[in-house]
Amino acid sequence: MLVVNVSPSDLAAEVNYREMRQLADAFGSLPGGLFRLLLLPCEQFQGAQRFAPMRWRKKQMDEAQLLAHAAQRGLLPPSTRMLARGDVNGPAAQALFTFLKVSVGDSSDIGGNFCKFLVAKDGRVFGRYCPPLRPALLQPAITKLLQEEAPAAQ
Repeated sequence: MLVVNVSPSDLAAEVNYREMRQLADAFGSLPGGLFRLLLLPCEQFQGAQRFAPMRWRKKQMDEAQLLAHAAQRGLLPPSTRMLARGDVNGPAAQALFTFLKVSVGDSSDIGGNFCKFLVAKDGRVFGRYCPPLRPALLQPAITKLLQEEAPAAQ
Protein backbone atom coordinates (compact mmCIF):
# COMPACT_ATOMS: atom_id res chain seq x y z
CA MET A 1 0.00 0.00 0.00
CA LEU A 2 1.18 3.49 -0.78
CA VAL A 3 -0.16 6.11 1.66
CA VAL A 4 0.07 9.69 0.38
CA ASN A 5 -1.02 13.06 1.74
CA VAL A 6 -2.49 14.87 -1.25
CA SER A 7 -3.68 18.23 -2.43
CA PRO A 8 -6.10 18.80 -5.29
CA SER A 9 -3.78 21.40 -6.68
CA ASP A 10 -0.35 22.69 -5.95
CA LEU A 11 2.81 23.00 -7.99
CA ALA A 12 3.50 19.24 -7.87
CA ALA A 13 -0.08 17.93 -8.08
CA GLU A 14 -0.41 17.02 -11.74
CA VAL A 15 2.82 15.04 -12.02
CA ASN A 16 2.10 13.25 -8.73
CA TYR A 17 -1.46 12.33 -9.72
CA ARG A 18 -0.32 11.15 -13.15
CA GLU A 19 2.47 9.00 -11.73
CA MET A 20 0.29 7.60 -8.92
CA ARG A 21 -2.18 6.56 -11.63
CA GLN A 22 0.65 4.84 -13.51
CA LEU A 23 1.54 2.93 -10.32
CA ALA A 24 -2.12 1.99 -9.81
CA ASP A 25 -2.32 0.82 -13.42
CA ALA A 26 0.89 -1.21 -13.08
CA PHE A 27 0.23 -2.80 -9.69
CA GLY A 28 -3.43 -2.23 -8.77
CA SER A 29 -4.88 -5.29 -10.48
CA LEU A 30 -2.61 -7.80 -8.77
CA PRO A 31 -4.46 -10.72 -7.17
CA GLY A 32 -5.29 -10.37 -3.52
CA GLY A 33 -5.21 -6.58 -3.59
CA LEU A 34 -1.50 -6.53 -2.84
CA PHE A 35 -1.17 -2.91 -3.97
CA ARG A 36 -3.47 -0.05 -3.05
CA LEU A 37 -3.20 3.72 -2.94
CA LEU A 38 -4.54 5.36 0.22
CA LEU A 39 -4.90 9.13 -0.17
CA LEU A 40 -5.34 11.67 2.64
CA PRO A 41 -6.39 15.17 1.56
CA CYS A 42 -4.34 17.59 3.65
CA GLU A 43 -4.71 21.33 4.18
CA GLN A 44 -1.59 22.00 6.21
CA PHE A 45 0.44 23.19 3.23
CA GLN A 46 -1.79 25.94 1.88
CA GLY A 47 1.18 28.03 0.77
CA ALA A 48 1.98 25.43 -1.90
CA GLN A 49 -1.60 25.66 -3.15
CA ARG A 50 -1.56 29.24 -4.36
CA PHE A 51 -2.81 28.11 -7.78
CA ALA A 52 -5.59 25.99 -6.27
CA PRO A 53 -9.24 26.83 -6.87
CA MET A 54 -10.48 29.40 -4.36
CA ARG A 55 -12.98 26.89 -2.89
CA TRP A 56 -10.08 24.62 -1.89
CA ARG A 57 -8.10 27.43 -0.35
CA LYS A 58 -11.15 28.30 1.71
CA LYS A 59 -11.44 24.63 2.79
CA GLN A 60 -14.88 24.24 1.22
CA MET A 61 -14.23 21.23 -1.02
CA ASP A 62 -16.10 18.34 0.59
CA GLU A 63 -15.01 14.69 0.52
CA ALA A 64 -17.25 13.87 -2.48
CA GLN A 65 -15.60 16.66 -4.49
CA LEU A 66 -12.14 15.47 -3.43
CA LEU A 67 -12.98 11.92 -4.51
CA ALA A 68 -14.30 13.23 -7.84
CA HIS A 69 -11.09 15.22 -8.28
CA ALA A 70 -9.00 12.06 -7.82
CA ALA A 71 -11.32 10.08 -10.11
CA GLN A 72 -10.88 12.69 -12.87
CA ARG A 73 -7.17 11.87 -12.69
CA GLY A 74 -7.80 8.14 -13.04
CA LEU A 75 -7.39 7.24 -9.38
CA LEU A 76 -10.39 4.97 -8.93
CA PRO A 77 -11.44 2.11 -6.67
CA PRO A 78 -10.59 -0.63 -6.09
CA SER A 79 -6.92 0.35 -6.36
CA THR A 80 -7.43 3.76 -4.72
CA ARG A 81 -9.13 4.77 -1.48
CA MET A 82 -9.60 8.29 -0.13
CA LEU A 83 -9.50 9.01 3.61
CA ALA A 84 -11.27 11.93 5.25
CA ARG A 85 -9.38 15.21 5.08
CA GLY A 86 -6.95 15.71 7.93
CA ASP A 87 -3.62 16.91 9.24
CA VAL A 88 -0.33 15.01 9.01
CA ASN A 89 1.63 17.04 11.58
CA GLY A 90 1.05 18.45 15.05
CA PRO A 91 -1.46 17.68 17.76
CA ALA A 92 -4.35 17.26 15.28
CA ALA A 93 -2.41 14.86 13.04
CA GLN A 94 -4.25 11.78 11.84
CA ALA A 95 -3.22 8.79 13.97
CA LEU A 96 -2.26 6.95 10.77
CA PHE A 97 0.40 9.52 9.88
CA THR A 98 1.77 9.61 13.42
CA PHE A 99 2.04 5.80 13.29
CA LEU A 100 3.72 5.87 9.87
CA LYS A 101 6.31 8.44 10.91
CA VAL A 102 7.17 6.67 14.17
CA SER A 103 7.23 3.23 12.52
CA VAL A 104 9.73 4.26 9.89
CA GLY A 105 11.95 5.85 12.56
CA ASP A 106 11.54 9.42 11.32
CA SER A 107 9.00 11.33 13.38
CA SER A 108 9.97 14.69 11.89
CA ASP A 109 7.20 16.78 10.39
CA ILE A 110 6.09 16.10 6.87
CA GLY A 111 7.23 19.12 4.90
CA GLY A 112 4.59 19.27 2.18
CA ASN A 113 2.01 17.46 0.12
CA PHE A 114 2.74 14.19 -1.64
CA CYS A 115 4.86 12.61 1.07
CA LYS A 116 4.57 8.86 0.51
CA PHE A 117 4.79 5.87 2.85
CA LEU A 118 5.10 2.37 1.45
CA VAL A 119 3.40 -0.10 3.80
CA ALA A 120 3.37 -3.91 3.76
CA LYS A 121 0.14 -5.86 4.20
CA ASP A 122 1.15 -6.69 7.78
CA GLY A 123 1.44 -2.97 8.62
CA ARG A 124 5.23 -2.83 8.50
CA VAL A 125 6.37 0.52 7.10
CA PHE A 126 8.78 -0.17 4.27
CA GLY A 127 9.83 3.43 3.66
CA ARG A 128 9.12 7.17 3.78
CA TYR A 129 9.56 9.08 0.53
CA CYS A 130 9.05 12.82 0.57
CA PRO A 131 9.09 15.37 -2.22
CA PRO A 132 10.79 16.02 -4.50
CA LEU A 133 10.83 12.22 -4.97
CA ARG A 134 8.24 11.46 -7.62
CA PRO A 135 5.92 8.44 -7.44
CA ALA A 136 7.36 6.81 -10.58
CA LEU A 137 10.71 6.47 -8.82
CA LEU A 138 9.09 4.20 -6.22
CA GLN A 139 8.42 1.43 -8.72
CA PRO A 140 11.56 -0.58 -7.74
CA ALA A 141 10.72 -0.33 -4.01
CA ILE A 142 7.11 -1.37 -4.68
CA THR A 143 8.27 -4.30 -6.81
CA LYS A 144 10.66 -5.42 -4.06
CA LEU A 145 7.95 -5.22 -1.39
CA LEU A 146 5.44 -7.11 -3.57
CA GLN A 147 8.02 -9.84 -4.24
CA GLU A 148 8.53 -10.21 -0.48
CA GLU A 149 4.77 -10.42 0.10
CA ALA A 150 3.93 -12.74 -2.80
CA PRO A 151 4.80 -16.02 -1.00
CA ALA A 152 2.82 -14.90 2.06
CA ALA A 153 -0.23 -14.20 -0.11
CA GLN A 154 -0.39 -17.75 -1.50
